[in-house]
Amino acid sequence: MRLWPGFLMLGVGLAAMPVALAQAGWEQELALEIQLSQNCKLAYLSHVVERTVDGKRLVMAKAHCEDQRVFDAMRPDEFEPFQFNECEADAVKAC
Repeated sequence: MRLWPGFLMLGVGLAAMPVALAQAGWEQELALEIQLSQNCKLAYLSHVVERTVDGKRLVMAKAHCEDQRVFDAMRPDEFEPFQFNECEADAVKAC
């Protein structure tokens, strides 16, 4: 009987979140991957492009770190890891 209240609250919470979770899923993966591979704590994303190409979900974005570094992030398919290319300090606007 004690499990039901928590179960019901969880069910209500999840019912309201699927769209938000689906949209934010790759963003959370990018934040984790850039933290592990580049030691970058993600501050924000810009220049986000999401497309379906040949049935694969392509994601490209600029990842801005809290330490002011900027990376081009690209994932050609949702089943592959992100690839990161650090932008030069002078080329941030054109990278």
